[in-house]
Amino acid sequence: MNFFGIISFTAPYLPWVLLLFSLLLGNSAMVDFCGIAAGHLYYFLDSVYPNQPYGFRVLKTPAFLKRLLDPAPIPRVDVQDRPGGFEWGNNEN
Repeated sequence: MNFFGIISFTAPYLPWVLLLFSLLLGNSAMVDFCGIAAGHLYYFLDSVYPNQPYGFRVLKTPAFLKRLLDPAPIPRVDVQDRPGGFEWGNNEN
């Protein structure tokens, strides 16, 4: 990644670069540190901890959000009910 054409860095360092830029502008670093900590905590609970021995999935999507946001299931179509009038698969001549 390239930050204002000044420095080049890889994507994992973006939060740290933004933190340094925020400090250069004279802003508080607490909000940036909270964001970095929240990102690390989420990554650990979602990707690392469930793969440990005796680990389990701590963060689960609530059922009401799954019902609200998941796409509707596609209804199955019976092959015999398709239009076209061709008898595909029959051995009759």
